Amino acid sequence: MPVWMSAVIASCLPVLALSWHHRSATFFFALAGTACFVAMLMSTLLGNVPINNRVLDLSSENDSEEFVHLRERWDRPHTFRVLMTVAGLGFLLLGALEERSRR
Repeated sequence: MPVWMSAVIASCLPVLALSWHHRSATFFFALAGTACFVAMLMSTLLGNVPINNRVLDLSSENDSEEFVHLRERWDRPHTFRVLMTVAGLGFLLLGALEERSRR
């Protein structure tokens, strides 16, 4: 997943570069969308991945209580990451619609 998430961020960079000189609403929407995707990636790498790694180390017989606790901890960064993904897409769509309305 981090590879795909990084590809989404990389795909935003040409939009930022092409709209940089106008400093229009399109640029700022693209910047906000990119920032949301960066926040989503950081949440995944710093929140979900360490929890996933710990779950892989658990033994199925003895660690059911810790698994429940880890699952509850995993839900928070996952919810944040979903919100950032939806917000990022929304900002990029607003930027595309703004650019289209200027033409």
